[in-house]
Amino acid sequence: MIDLAHQRLQETLLAIEARISGGKAAERKLCTAAMLDAWSLIDLIHRLADLADRLSDVEDKKHVPAFVYLRKNTVAINKLRNFIQHLSEEMGKAVIDSPTWSVWGTLSWCTVDPATEVITTFTYMSGKASNGSERPLVNPCGRKIRLPVGLITLTQDATSVCLSDLMDDVERFAATIEKMAEHAYAANVNMAARCAADVVVAVKMKQVELQ
Repeated sequence: MIDLAHQRLQETLLAIEARISGGKAAERKLCTAAMLDAWSLIDLIHRLADLADRLSDVEDKKHVPAFVYLRKNTVAINKLRNFIQHLSEEMGKAVIDSPTWSVWGTLSWCTVDPATEVITTFTYMSGKASNGSERPLVNPCGRKIRLPVGLITLTQDATSVCLSDLMDDVERFAATIEKMAEHAYAANVNMAARCAADVVVAVKMKQVELQ
């Protein structure tokens, strides 16, 4: 789900870029879809980090890089997740006159033109902003940029998370946990026999009158 949300977010941001490059305004539908997937990633990665903490059978988690980096780099994720989970309460406490505050935060990203190697940065601030508001732009200098869209950053006031960078931690964790599961299944025949798999069940029904 994390991978799909990230890919879909990249595609949406590319569509926004295409409209702006073509001299058109970014469609509200596209901006809404981008924010939806960005906040979904916040929640999903938060859940993944919590799951990693609760895998009690994993030995020496504090020495496994995949676990260490996932927890270390998701501290800000937890702040954003807690904010959005309690939005109605947080809005009452928020300093809405802050130049960097808006209801759903600010989404920033950049794209790279492979032919010219020109980097273009974008920022979308969602919700009502105060007068003199600041719109943060991502600085690509010295940063790794995922293609086709990278440095996707969600900011809510003083808390900022680069979702693109976190995908490295997610992928590292997924690869590590898959290897662990593979070894566990190989050592236990019963576990291997019950290895989870996706299943789709379809049942067709038709209403009939009983005589």
